[in-house]
Amino acid sequence: MSSDGGRISERRPKVRGEQSKLLRLSSRGDEHTLSRVPALGFRFRRRPPFDTSLSPPRRSHFSFFALIATVLVYAAVRVLDIQRVVTIDEPVFLSITANFANAIARGDFAKTSQFLYPAVTVMWAGAIGFVTELPNYISDYPSQTDGLRNIHKPIREVGGNPLQALVAARIAKIAFQAFYFGIALWLMNRLFGLAVTAVAAAFIIFDPFLVAHDQLLHVDGVTGITAFVTMLAVAAADRRRTGWGLWVLAGVTAALCWLTRLTGLVLLPIMLLVIADGALVQYRQGTVSAKAALAKAAKTAAVVTGASLVTTILVWPALWVDPLVALSDTIEGWRAGIESPHPWGLYFAGETVTGDPGLLFYVFVFLYKITPFTLVGLGVISLAFLFRFGSLMPNRSWRPVVILAAFLIVYSLGMAAGARKFDRYILPNFLIFDLFAAIGVVGVARLLWTARHTFWKGISVLAVVGLVAGQIVSVQAQRPYMLDYYNPLLGGTEAAADMLMLGWGEGMDQVAEVILAQPGGESSLVRLPIPATSLIYFLPETTRVGGLQHLERQGQPGLLAWANTDYAVTYILQWKRNTFTDIGPYLADFDPISTVRIDGVDFARVYDLRRIPPPPWMIEPNDCRWQFDGKLTFAAYGQHRLREGETLGAREHMIELVFRTDVASPVTAAYPLEATLHPKVEGADPVSFTASLVPNPQSGLLAQAVATVQLPEGRTLGDYWLEVTVIDPASGRPLPAVQLRTFRSSMSAGLPMC
Repeated sequence: MSSDGGRISERRPKVRGEQSKLLRLSSRGDEHTLSRVPALGFRFRRRPPFDTSLSPPRRSHFSFFALIATVLVYAAVRVLDIQRVVTIDEPVFLSITANFANAIARGDFAKTSQFLYPAVTVMWAGAIGFVTELPNYISDYPSQTDGLRNIHKPIREVGGNPLQALVAARIAKIAFQAFYFGIALWLMNRLFGLAVTAVAAAFIIFDPFLVAHDQLLHVDGVTGITAFVTMLAVAAADRRRTGWGLWVLAGVTAALCWLTRLTGLVLLPIMLLVIADGALVQYRQGTVSAKAALAKAAKTAAVVTGASLVTTILVWPALWVDPLVALSDTIEGWRAGIESPHPWGLYFAGETVTGDPGLLFYVFVFLYKITPFTLVGLGVISLAFLFRFGSLMPNRSWRPVVILAAFLIVYSLGMAAGARKFDRYILPNFLIFDLFAAIGVVGVARLLWTARHTFWKGISVLAVVGLVAGQIVSVQAQRPYMLDYYNPLLGGTEAAADMLMLGWGEGMDQVAEVILAQPGGESSLVRLPIPATSLIYFLPETTRVGGLQHLERQGQPGLLAWANTDYAVTYILQWKRNTFTDIGPYLADFDPISTVRIDGVDFARVYDLRRIPPPPWMIEPNDCRWQFDGKLTFAAYGQHRLREGETLGAREHMIELVFRTDVASPVTAAYPLEATLHPKVEGADPVSFTASLVPNPQSGLLAQAVATVQLPEGRTLGDYWLEVTVIDPASGRPLPAVQLRTFRSSMSAGLPMC
């Protein structure tokens, strides 16, 4: 070490000088492939067979239009069939989107803190589409929606269509993702060259797992693309090591990622680690002093964190007015979510798991959700990593790949540490998987292209084209239910049904078609085991949808629900989770009027309850049963639910009497009913009325008689007990009645509401 004119110089052996020269060549972008040279035992190749230039590409109109065309294809693939599925969670996100739009329009910025994710970017994008579809919503419905699954009601109140509003919000979110995908293309081209970028773009655009979740109004697609762009920007900034633009981009995008889902916070320590490592590498190379390296790392870290902080504050208006409450509520909700398993359990490996399914869960998610074509590329690059096949990848691509791999490892470990696990939680990894696969595929194709024989050149082209075509076929063959793609190498959807939990609303559009095709289907009452909104969006307002759990009640409440229900739907999500008590297995013994099958797997079964007798456990424990002449059982009565066209005047009540047919016989005439409501309190007058019963000709089925009664003001049916007499239409005489608990005989049946 010597000093000359204030400059510090270091004399090194000749070999180290040649190594430094190699590093300098690498930093200028002159080294295209890792090849052997005399000093290190590698050979240097000047002219690559593919475009692997790592310097910024030249600007051209063709490059610009190619970028725009690729982005448009990305969006088009995700918009196709976008109206076919409404998942269980999406009505919640549509609700918070509408609330967010109302809060922004009225300056009530504290209300922009809506959800635990916190899903801010999704609400911004969704609000744009929502308001575009329903510009009058904010003025006509200025309130915040209370029930987060009931947004369809205010949408219909202002003259909108819930499905169209959801689709509009989805398209706006896809547009946001497409913009960021364009940035990802630009960054990939800078880092890995045109060939890798083209193949990676194809793999990403046509990845069924990505397409499925990008279509939805949910956080996973946005989380994935923003995390991907962040890590690409970090890798590009790390390579450039001059200027702050790429670091600012990384900070801004990282903030958008954790504003979508708090798991994106993992990006911050990764970025800081890359900054520190980059400074350490420069110091070890001798290009900067320790003090200069430390100062630059500190400035870079300040730029990244500053850009992230500013973006977080600017994009989330709740932080403008009450930051402590917004942050504490979000963090607490997120912490509670990751620390506890899903309350309804998770189906995994053939059984319902009520706790943490363990690390193997995500291993199987990876195997089932990856495509065979991406898997080929991943296999190649894995071999390159394990055995250091440098010729498969340009030397300067190794550090960006390691940086991206660091995200894969850290993010996967973070997801594995949480007790609550779903397949979509590791979606961000799949963008990197597709990029790594493209690097591997192009690397092998490059080696084949260098062969002297033309045959191998043709093989290289066919291999790349075949893998890309296979990826395209994978996504196209899975339409319209993209959520149900599973690796065909492992048996596809049929095999996955025995391993993972399926069913988030897929097939409900077909269920709606079946119901609407039935006589009176547009005014029917349908019950299903998943949130009703997954079906409501495909039905007119006149069709009512309720929960299947009402049919699991015993006694009069269950019988009344059964008598008023036209169709019951069972769904694969409940079969796998085993959340049914009795009603699911009971209905399984009957033939559905329709079964929705996806990829050979039953997803939904539709039953006509008017053709199915209520289960014995619903009637037999009922102590209030009376049987008339061994033919009819008076089983329940209560308030009648109004159907389309039915109205009530002041103090009017519609009462419904439910009878079961005990002996099958043809219906020749209706049975007249004479009934009296006796008050339970002294001093009140009884209320008499008449009705007519047309029994069901099939034994075991229910029939109803409905009558309108006028009660004193302030009185309800619960204030009375009912006495009913059934008249034989042939003789005109009352049918003898027997109380089935005490076997007491009478000419009328007294039935309390029990």
